[in-house]
Amino acid sequence: MLQLQQRTCDSPLSMESLIKSGSLSSDDKEFLQQFSNDANMNAVVKLCDILEGYLARRVAPVTPSALEDVVEAYDYLRCHPHAEGCHELVHLLRKPHMKALIQCHDDLANRTYGPRLSPVPHEVDEDDVSVKIVELVKQDEPLGATIKINERTGAILIARVMHGGLADRSDLLQAGDEVQAVNQVLVAGQDPMTAIRMLTTARGNVRLSVLPSERRSSSTAGGVGSVSSGGQQQVGVSPATVRVLFNYNPADDGLIPCQEAGLCLRLGDILQLLILLVTSLLNSSGSDQQQPPPQFYEELGRFYPGQPDGPTGSPVPPYRPLVLIGPSGVGRRELARQLVGTDREHFALPVLVSTRSQQRPEPFVSLTAAQIRALAEAGRLAEQWTEDGGNETWALPVDSLTKLLRDGRVPVCVPHGPPPHCLLGLRTPSLRAFVVYVKPPPLDVLRETRAPHLLQQQEDSLYDTGRQLTLSELEAMVIEGQRMESACAHLIDFTLVNDDLPVALETLSELAYRLETDFSYVPKHWL
Repeated sequence: MLQLQQRTCDSPLSMESLIKSGSLSSDDKEFLQQFSNDANMNAVVKLCDILEGYLARRVAPVTPSALEDVVEAYDYLRCHPHAEGCHELVHLLRKPHMKALIQCHDDLANRTYGPRLSPVPHEVDEDDVSVKIVELVKQDEPLGATIKINERTGAILIARVMHGGLADRSDLLQAGDEVQAVNQVLVAGQDPMTAIRMLTTARGNVRLSVLPSERRSSSTAGGVGSVSSGGQQQVGVSPATVRVLFNYNPADDGLIPCQEAGLCLRLGDILQLLILLVTSLLNSSGSDQQQPPPQFYEELGRFYPGQPDGPTGSPVPPYRPLVLIGPSGVGRRELARQLVGTDREHFALPVLVSTRSQQRPEPFVSLTAAQIRALAEAGRLAEQWTEDGGNETWALPVDSLTKLLRDGRVPVCVPHGPPPHCLLGLRTPSLRAFVVYVKPPPLDVLRETRAPHLLQQQEDSLYDTGRQLTLSELEAMVIEGQRMESACAHLIDFTLVNDDLPVALETLSELAYRLETDFSYVPKHWL
């Protein structure tokens, strides 16, 4: 019977063919016939066939970035609510557990689940040189680091650690570390190509003997996180996300030693940095105090929809007011109106206050000049301006925005005055406004999209003016947009080119819904 069981497991023959074969005795055939008539036995055999077929084929993920596809599908369905079955799917994709499950799939697909080995602790005297043993589990992927040779000493150094690579995920190697041995084979003094071949061909557990950069620099510079011999400064490293407040081109910098290694920066760019902090430990007198240095960066933090508020601990509304800025005639008012028209229960224009008594198409609340002045003195106005030659006072109350947020609606604001002054009351820790710069397209595109026959076919107020724009006005719009972008780049969260109104509206709608599900960067003092 043991031989029969082995034959059944190892041979691809079915049970029916075994019964009909002449190689079995009559007792064996009778035994198999009884089992073949049993329903449970048939179910087990069928399960074995299914498992064999599953194990025979190679299982691989369809895509390594399923989360991006899901977010794109979610944004599309939110913008097209009339599609069949979209409400149930949107409700499902909104759940954080589903997002975590898809993120887990991407982690497995990208093999980012490798072990993270902690550094080997070492305790040595200050005069001794300590070597750190780093062990990495390396399969078919590269090390994720570049090396260089110290021409003076011949040492092999880690020049750069690639973000997301094996070395970066292990958090055990950093730029400046000296590699002394690979799998107990000394590489110091050898040809760099020899060390590269040793690192690229190694598989499995790769053991590196490394002299950490902080130990190498401690003998000359006191090391990171140490106090200098005079006891005057304390040095440390802190990660930070910052917004650049200046423009920089290494090609125009005559002091940079290697222009090719420089990084071009534009006003408003967001960077993730490791900042070297130097804190003075001596007390300075009033006469020695200097003016604060100019601010080149604005530190940012991640704002997650619905996260608890720092001072109060209460949940923050998941929405941020959308503020559309741009030159006159670019079409931001029409974009705001059409965005609100896509879902009036979700988006809304804030209600203004004015000293005007007669009504106009946009709703507003009539107040006296003294009442508006009292709101301004109390700091409850986000913006204030005058119309009709100064006879009418208009204002946007902060309470109008906060009421919409409490009701679960997204305020869509079109400031009246020019930025950056009009943004002072909107970019606050309590409102956390998201600024969208509506940028005009190039002049040739403007002349096509603002042509007379196109304006006659669409609404009179399509591009804010209610009439055809002349060529000089189009040129002025482009120039004004360039000046506005240059002056307010550090305040702009998103740039939207309005070269085609339906496309721009769809982009704005997708952006608004994405802000409700994904994090966004805000000044750190807002959090």
